Amino acid sequence: MGIFQYFKSLLSGKAAASPRAIEPEPPYKELVIKPTQDVFDCYSVVFDQLMSTVEGIPADELAEAKCFIMEGDGGFLNAHRYYDHVWSHYFSVRKWRWLEHEEWVEVFTEFGRFPTTFSRPEAFEKPSMRMMLNRLKVPELKDLCKQSAVSFNSKANKAQLVSMLESVPGIEQHPQLQALGDQAKSDAKRSLYASLMRTTQFRAMSLHNRRKAQSVGVTKFEVLHTLEQDREFVELALRRKPDALSPLYPGDLSSVRAVMDVFDR
Repeated sequence: MGIFQYFKSLLSGKAAASPRAIEPEPPYKELVIKPTQDVFDCYSVVFDQLMSTVEGIPADELAEAKCFIMEGDGGFLNAHRYYDHVWSHYFSVRKWRWLEHEEWVEVFTEFGRFPTTFSRPEAFEKPSMRMMLNRLKVPELKDLCKQSAVSFNSKANKAQLVSMLESVPGIEQHPQLQALGDQAKSDAKRSLYASLMRTTQFRAMSLHNRRKAQSVGVTKFEVLHTLEQDREFVELALRRKPDALSPLYPGDLSSVRAVMDVFDR
C-alpha cells in the first residue's frame, strides 16, 4: 500500500493494513561443511585394522560397536555420542587386551625409556596396599583401624595410620579396599580404551588426508613434532614402519603434513 492510499483509508474510516515489515536478508549464509564419504570409509578400514589387535571381545560385538559408531549422528566424528556407550556395552564388561599396545610396551622397555604420553605398564598392575590406603582420607583410615582392632593415637597423621594398617594380616580382604582395587583396574582399562579410540579416530583422519594428498600427486610427507622430547620415539616408530599412519604408537601426538614442492621451496 502506498502512502497516499494509506491516508485515504484513514479519512474514509476503513481499517488499513499495517505496512508489512520486510526482513533484511542475512549478510551471509551459514556455512555447513560436510565430511566426504571417504572420511567414513577410512574410519571403517582403520577400525577393522586396529580391532584385529584386540583380544577378548567377540567379533560380532566389535561389529555391533562399529555400527553404533558409524550409523549415529555425526558418525565417528561425534565422539561424545558413542564413547560412553561403546565402553559400557562392549569393553567394560569384558577382559580384553590391546596387543599393539603390549607390543609397544616391549619395544619401549627394550629401548629403555617411554614416551611422555604413553600409558606405562605399571598403570595396569594391581595397586599396592599402600597406594590403596593412601586413597582414603584420615577419618576413613581411623574407621578402618577401629574395624580392624588397631589401636592408634587420636592425633596420628595419615602416614602413620597407613603404616599401621598395611601391616594388618588380611587387610586386603576388607570390602572397602577390594572396591578401591577394582576401581583402580577399571580406571586403567578405561584409560587404555580412550587411547584405543583416539588412535582409531586420528589414524582414520591420517588415512583420509594421505589419500587426498596422493590423489593430487603429492608423494612427499613431513612429520611435525608436537613434543620435541618425544622426537626419538617418533623416529624409532618410523624406522620400524616408514609408511605408518599417525598416531605412530598409542599416545603419539606427532602428525604428518603433505609437502608440495611448489609451496615448500
